[in-house]
Amino acid sequence: MKNLIRLMAAAAFVIMIATSFAFTEFKNGPVILVITVEVKNYDDWKKNFDAGAPVREKAGIKLLSVCTDMQNPNKVI
Repeated sequence: MKNLIRLMAAAAFVIMIATSFAFTEFKNGPVILVITVEVKNYDDWKKNFDAGAPVREKAGIKLLSVCTDMQNPNKVI
């Protein structure tokens, strides 16, 4: 249980840091962000995600790919 709590705390910290840097331009090049999340229904999630494309583009976020886990199609990478 302690390991799970530590893992969750570390994940929350990484997400917080990654989010703050996702919109920051660095001198040395682009920022690459990989996010993994489990959703209730991939098809519903994908429709909403695609609808957000104009917002991401306006913010300068370039999407390279969206993948799913082979064993769990609701786990989005």
